[in-house]
Amino acid sequence: LTMNNPWTRCMVDNNYFAAVHKNWSTLFPDTPEEEQYELMDQFQSEYEHSLEIRVLTRRMREADYPLSFGSLEELNETAAAYMKFDTLTYDHRARLTQTDADNGRTFRDYNVASDSDDGGREGLSDGGDDEFRSVFTGTLAVPLKQRWLDIDANYSTVLEP
Repeated sequence: LTMNNPWTRCMVDNNYFAAVHKNWSTLFPDTPEEEQYELMDQFQSEYEHSLEIRVLTRRMREADYPLSFGSLEELNETAAAYMKFDTLTYDHRARLTQTDADNGRTFRDYNVASDSDDGGREGLSDGGDDEFRSVFTGTLAVPLKQRWLDIDANYSTVLEP
């Protein structure tokens, strides 16, 4: 699986690396040679991030799971949406403070793309790429009116009006 990644192979196979280096301008005509290591690092990082879901994809196929993330070699749009969601949850959770928890704020309430002085804590998402949306329906996540454990199970309106 790891050797399917050309950038990993470059790190362990000097002949492969030499061939990529020699043919850089043909393989990547829009990327100057002086930026090749940065591009390789970016590809490597993206591939490593996808490894977990690639393995999950294989297991889903083996189990005849009704949802598909594509194949081990080529992930589909659902897998890409899932990976984006996974990244967002990690980024947003890292911003939570004890005050946020005390106020019932969750990872869904953050706008990580914010350039504000408060580190992205100015409130709900502004409609950018950092919004939490359902991987399956595209429905936007909304904040709960209070901590979910404190919401009465019989209360019909869970969300803020």
